[in-house]
Amino acid sequence: MSSTFLNISTDATLGGNGASNSTVSSQAAVKAYVDNVASNKQNTITGAVSNVVSSNLTANRPVCTNGEGKLRVAATVTNTQLGYLSGATSNIQTQLNGKQDVLTWSYNSSTETLTIS
Repeated sequence: MSSTFLNISTDATLGGNGASNSTVSSQAAVKAYVDNVASNKQNTITGAVSNVVSSNLTANRPVCTNGEGKLRVAATVTNTQLGYLSGATSNIQTQLNGKQDVLTWSYNSSTETLTIS
């Protein structure tokens, strides 16, 4: 197995991860820096995504969090159903409760006017 080193000329500067002021004068220094970063990495993913690193989430479901702040998919809501809410500007149940129960209409044959209320 061969190693590939970065071709960095003498006194090139590395950026990020605390190395912004470090001057690299050789490929060995670059390798040492990369090895150090790799050895200090976090071995286990923690936090909100820790429960989804070993398996995929259910496809086509909205993502939410559970009571522990962990990511999960909505058990009963699909992306399609969520899409129906797009553009809603107020509480949908309030809008439904406020709708008129019955539409009435009348037609005036002399003026040929249809009135719906």
